[in-house]
Amino acid sequence: PPKERSPKERSGSSKNSSVSCVSAWDTGTDQSTIAQAPWSKPDYTRKSTFTFDRVYDQPSSTFDLYKESVRSIVMASMEGYHGSVFAYGQTSTGKTFTMHGTRESPGIISLAARDCFRFIQNSQQPSGGNREYLLRVSYMEIYNEQINDLLSPGAGGAGRA
Repeated sequence: PPKERSPKERSGSSKNSSVSCVSAWDTGTDQSTIAQAPWSKPDYTRKSTFTFDRVYDQPSSTFDLYKESVRSIVMASMEGYHGSVFAYGQTSTGKTFTMHGTRESPGIISLAARDCFRFIQNSQQPSGGNREYLLRVSYMEIYNEQINDLLSPGAGGAGRA
């Protein structure tokens, strides 16, 4: 079981020292389980430990997530397989930030686009027999049971992200 940490120990370091993050979940040392933190007084009559392929907690970066869980999907897509990346979670948990990122810390979309274009550039043959690529990308949001296309102006989603 994960070791118990106080809320103070879990406080995130931030440029703005008045902001801290306290999690009601502890990440297991195996980075694949989460358990409700004992200080949050879990209901022990119900399951409070969950196992995933990989758990990304506060110290994890978007690049870590991309490198370990998304890049292989992007590369498989470039080889002709269909691929999807699905960000799911409560409102205000960082899904949009993780997908968009910033100039200093690019998000999943920027990292994926970079790898797609690098793949195309690296696959061009010097003998002149260049392959032609058709790259189709969708960026959809499902919010309050409404589907918004975030790449299409006038589709209800442009400029919202």
